Amino acid sequence: MPQHQIMAIMAHTQAKTSEIYTKGVERRTLAAAAFAALAGMDW
Repeated sequence: MPQHQIMAIMAHTQAKTSEIYTKGVERRTLAAAAFAALAGMDW
């Protein structure tokens, strides 16, 4: 979910507040993609 949507739902007025939620999700998504890429490699 984009940060601005979170801001709208939670009535946040500053992006810094919603970044708490989006950064964690982004990290997990990137980590999952990295593991999938590694699993697909022919070592």
